[in-house]
Amino acid sequence: MTDKKRLKERVRARMAKTGESYTTARRHVAGEGESGNDGPWRFHGGVHPSSAVISSILVNALGA
Repeated sequence: MTDKKRLKERVRARMAKTGESYTTARRHVAGEGESGNDGPWRFHGGVHPSSAVISSILVNALGA
């Protein structure tokens, strides 16, 4: 967890400055390309959790 310590410090500093949520502040600090452990995956919603998972898998597999 120490390898992300500096990132967390920068995120929390931005949160204090802007009043943003942790997730929003992290997105701005880390950039869009780094989204945690998810890598380059793009997630697409769905009405039901199962259909959302299948949709995301297919979209990412096909590169659409």
